Amino acid sequence: MLLGHLVTVCRYIHHPVIFSFSSYILTCPSLNKRKIVKNISNYNLTQDEEDLLSLGMNFAVSSQKIPKVEIIASTESTARKLNKEDGQQLCTGVALILQKSKPPKSNISKKQHIALTNLKRNKNIVILPADKGNATVVMDRCEYKMKMKKLLDDEYTYKQLPNDPTTKIEKRLQKH
Repeated sequence: MLLGHLVTVCRYIHHPVIFSFSSYILTCPSLNKRKIVKNISNYNLTQDEEDLLSLGMNFAVSSQKIPKVEIIASTESTARKLNKEDGQQLCTGVALILQKSKPPKSNISKKQHIALTNLKRNKNIVILPADKGNATVVMDRCEYKMKMKKLLDDEYTYKQLPNDPTTKIEKRLQKH
């Protein structure tokens, strides 16, 4: 909130000292909205990988292609439930839209795409959100598995079941 007021004041006053101060605030790392990346693995992140991860765990990379086949299949499935005329009109409309459609512009750089591919291929690390705060943690996979096993081996917290109760629960839920 303070930052918004400072920028508004700067625009109103037009003073060079205040402008240089506000530009410092706008570029100050501590006020940056990027997420913190905590690397506790043996893998050294490149700057591009760190920049990508600092976008946060909820950041969605835009798709490079429109899933036309899935859209057409879904439309045809819906069209069969309509009367013939409405179904044909729906399919024609969707086909026209898909012909004119273009994939969205990428919301990450080419270097970040390469970084994303490298991170996906690296089977030695696990990337997960921190328990507290809004940080992203990079951890060695073997260490992560050890910690998970240690948690699950705690007999006071977890109890191993003799069989998988999923199907019984699903059947019970379907009855209700």
